[in-house]
Amino acid sequence: MSIEDEIRAKKEKMQADIRKAEVEKREAERVQAAFNSAGMNHSSPVLIVPATELQAVISEAIPSMRFNSPKIVRTITMTDGQRTFVRFARTGQNSERADMYSFDVTLYSSGSGKGSYTYNMWVFKNGAISFNKSGTSNMTWAEIKSTGITAATVRSKIIEAIALQSIKRESSYSQSSSKSSSSGGCYIATAVYGSYDCPEVCVLRRYRDNRLQKNTLGRLFVKVYYAISPTLVKWFGKKAWFTSLWRGYLDNKVSSLKKSGYSDEKYND
Repeated sequence: MSIEDEIRAKKEKMQADIRKAEVEKREAERVQAAFNSAGMNHSSPVLIVPATELQAVISEAIPSMRFNSPKIVRTITMTDGQRTFVRFARTGQNSERADMYSFDVTLYSSGSGKGSYTYNMWVFKNGAISFNKSGTSNMTWAEIKSTGITAATVRSKIIEAIALQSIKRESSYSQSSSKSSSSGGCYIATAVYGSYDCPEVCVLRRYRDNRLQKNTLGRLFVKVYYAISPTLVKWFGKKAWFTSLWRGYLDNKVSSLKKSGYSDEKYND
C-alpha cells in the first residue's frame, strides 16, 4: 500500500471517529438535559426489581411496612433504554411535594460526621427497591453483597426497621390521639397513618370541614363517626389487621380527594 493510500485510510478512520464522537456527544447532551429536566443526576439511585434471593422477604415484609419517607421518582430514557431514578424530595426554599413514599432500611453504617457513610435500601409499595450509598450513589445488589451484606442481613435489618417504626408510631399515636380527641379529629385515620398532622390526615380533615360539614347527610356521618370511632381505635387501633383493613380504603380516598383539589399541606382545624 502506497503512502497516499495509507493517508487516505487514516483520514477516513479519523473522520469516522470524529462522527462517532459527535453522535456520542449529542446523545450525552440529550441524556444530561433529560436528567436536568427531571431534577436528577447520574448518581441518583435507580429503582430495580428485587434480586431473586430477596423477593421472598420483601414480599413477606411489605404488609408490615409503613411508607412515609418522601421521594421524587422519574423515568428517564437512556441510551440503553428507560430507567427509573429516585431521590429525596427537596426541602427549604425550593421545596417540592413527593410523588412516591418509601420504607427506608439502613443496612450498614460506618463512622460518624465527615467521612461517614451508610448503605441503604429504599423499598416501595410496588416491590421496587433501590440500593444506595449515603442516599446518593447508586449501588447494585452485587456491589452490596461484595461489602459482606447477605440476604439474611437484609431480612434482619428489615425486621429491625419495622420494629423501630412501630415503636415510633405508637409514641406518635399516643401524643396525637390526645390532640385528635380534643379537636374532633380523624380517629381511625390517625391510627392508620400514625399522626394527626400527616399529609393524608390533613386531606381528610379538609374534606370533613369543607364538604361533609356543609350538608345534612355529611354532618350526620361525622356525628356517627365521632360516636363510634374512638371506641374502635381504643380497642383495635394498635392491631396490624385493623390498620391494614382501613389503609387500602383510606389511601384510595385520599388519592381521589387530592385529584379533586384537596391539598395535603398542613391544616389547622
